[in-house]
Amino acid sequence: MRVACVGGGAREHVIAETLYKSGAEIYAVMKNRNPGIMNLASDYTILKETDVDKVVSWCRDKRVELAVIGPEAPLAAGIVDALEKEGIPAVGPTKSAAEIETSKAFMRLLMEKYGIDGNLEYRVFTDIGEIRSFLKDYDKEYAVKPAGLTGGKGVKVFGEHLRNNAEALRYCEEIIEKGIGGGVVVIEEKAVGEEYTLQAFVDGKRVIPMPLVQDHKRAYEGDAGPNTGGMGSYSQEDGLLPFISIDDYKKSVKIVERIVGALRDEGRTYKGIIYGQFMLTADGPKIIEVNCRFGDPEAMNVLPLLRNNFLKVCEEIVDENL
Repeated sequence: MRVACVGGGAREHVIAETLYKSGAEIYAVMKNRNPGIMNLASDYTILKETDVDKVVSWCRDKRVELAVIGPEAPLAAGIVDALEKEGIPAVGPTKSAAEIETSKAFMRLLMEKYGIDGNLEYRVFTDIGEIRSFLKDYDKEYAVKPAGLTGGKGVKVFGEHLRNNAEALRYCEEIIEKGIGGGVVVIEEKAVGEEYTLQAFVDGKRVIPMPLVQDHKRAYEGDAGPNTGGMGSYSQEDGLLPFISIDDYKKSVKIVERIVGALRDEGRTYKGIIYGQFMLTADGPKIIEVNCRFGDPEAMNVLPLLRNNFLKVCEEIVDENL
C-alpha cells in the first residue's frame, strides 16, 4: 500500500519506520530533509506541511492510498478534511476534532460540560484587566497557558517559571498583545505530582490504549531551565510507570474514553491517535492537556513495542474497525 507520511521529525521517522516494517510503501511529505525518512521512502517532497492544497495535490499525483499525519500543525490546518475530500483516507482527526488540542479553552469547557473526571479549576481570558482582578483574589498557585498551539513551549507555571503575579501579568500581556496561541489566556490551578503520557489508537468509538510514557520537558540539570518540546522519555516493561498503579492507569484510560465520547456527542468524531498528558496528584489523575497526535518523543517509546502490524492498525482506524 502506498502510504503518505506527513512530517519530518523524529516522531515521523519512527512512524515511517514502523509503517515500512509493516509492508507500506512510504511517500514522505516534510518541510525539512530528514535522512532517516528519506532512506525509507520510495519518494519524498519538501513542502510546508500546513500548505494543505500542495500536500493533497502531491499525494494525489503519487496515487497515495492512505496518509498518516505526524505533527499537530497540519491537523489544525484541516489536512485530514482535505485528504478525505480527495478520497484519501487519513489517520488523524478532522480540524473540528483536533480542536481538543488546538484550543485548551475548548478542551476544559468540553470536560466541564460532560462532567469528565480529571479536569482542573480554570478560567479563560482575553482582557488583561480581568486577569489582574482575578489574580489579585486567587489564593492558589497556577499555570498560565496560551489557549492555542505553541509547539509545547507556551506553558509557564507559578513557582517554576513565574515568581510572582507581576511576572504572570507580563506574560499574559505578551500572549494577548502578540497573539501567542491565538491571544487567548487560560489560567489553571497548578497540578502537583508526577506527569505522564497515555497515548491511544482511536477509530471514532473504540479507544485502544498504549503503554504509559514519562517525558522530560525542562532544559538543564535539575529541571532548572525553560520548557522545551521534549528532552527525552522512558517507558516500562509492564506498560505502567514506577509511580502508577493499575487502578490509576484504568482511571486515566476512562478519562480519555470519555473525552472521545464527548467529542462524538458534539458531532466531532475522533479518529487517529489521541494523547492525554496527565498529572498523578494526591487526588488522582488530572488532565494537563490533550494532544491530537503521537507525542514527540513518546512515539519512539511505544511504536517499537507494537506487536501488531501497524499498517493494519492504521487501516482499522480509518475503517472504524479497531
